[in-house]
Amino acid sequence: MNIKQAVFSLLLLLLYWEPASADPYTLDIHWQNQLSRTPLGQASGLGVDSHDHVFIFHRASRTWSNEFPKNRIGEDTVYMFDGLSGELLRTWGADSFIMPHGLSIDAEDNVWLTDAGAHQVHKFSHEGEWLLSLGEAGSQGNDESHFARPTDIAFDSENHVYISDGYLNTRVMKFTSGGKYLMQWGSPGAGP
Repeated sequence: MNIKQAVFSLLLLLLYWEPASADPYTLDIHWQNQLSRTPLGQASGLGVDSHDHVFIFHRASRTWSNEFPKNRIGEDTVYMFDGLSGELLRTWGADSFIMPHGLSIDAEDNVWLTDAGAHQVHKFSHEGEWLLSLGEAGSQGNDESHFARPTDIAFDSENHVYISDGYLNTRVMKFTSGGKYLMQWGSPGAGP
């Protein structure tokens, strides 16, 4: 690049450059109004799908405790909001979870949820239809088909599912999107 091209490029940049706002965030009163009318408990998971729907996974009237209850929460624990207006579009999850923890949304807009109390991970459709469960309800363990208070979910570009099973097992488990176990790694350390 010669000096004339460099000066021309700089002039173009200055011509089209707009300085960033000091505060790019603004309060959306629609969300504030909607949330004040929506009974939310302890929120433990949050995700946004490809349609700008915001999903919140919450514990309803239940709170975190050292000893988890055995019964499932009777209220809806998954709320889906329109990301632009804040309008509550759908709720689901009543009688499905003991202690909600993590929420992640895969590339196909399926909603994956971890239930630390039931030692399970569940896959639901975008609309809340149950598709798949991993782990044995109420039975903790450290083999290929059991969890011990799983915490969260992540995905790779090939739609493999990574589940952090960290409270008791300190490991990450890898599955196909259809729930087939592939591998795991991690173990408790010896130090603090």
